[in-house]
Amino acid sequence: MKTQPPNFSEMAKKIKRECVITAGTEAVKFFKDSFQQGGFTDEAFQKWAPRKKTYSHKILSKTGNLEQSIHKSEEQSDENRVVIISDTDYSAIHNNGGTITKKKEDGTEIKIEIPQRQFMGQSKTLMTQISKILSDEIERAFK
Repeated sequence: MKTQPPNFSEMAKKIKRECVITAGTEAVKFFKDSFQQGGFTDEAFQKWAPRKKTYSHKILSKTGNLEQSIHKSEEQSDENRVVIISDTDYSAIHNNGGTITKKKEDGTEIKIEIPQRQFMGQSKTLMTQISKILSDEIERAFK
């Protein structure tokens, strides 16, 4: 009776699929953690700028919509990469900072400076965490 050799090509495809899924899941969790921590971590933790006024809720967490908007983009992701997005109208201004213009009731416009409070983006810490998790998964696959 002859045994079939392992189908390494299929094994590699399966591991790759699982790695992309795991990387996406970990990235979403990491970015959502920014809201609990009140800042973003690239190489080191960067605390968000405090508000000028005092409120009972955490910064960027009044409704929870911004945090909940973080998800994997099915349209932009494929078998080789995963793309995480936050798709509210105000995601970019809070993540990147900048100036917005608002109209007052009398019709006059005022410019408001929004400080950067990054909650997602490139992170060496995240990449290190994902690399460790994926290495462990690949090792387990061959045990």
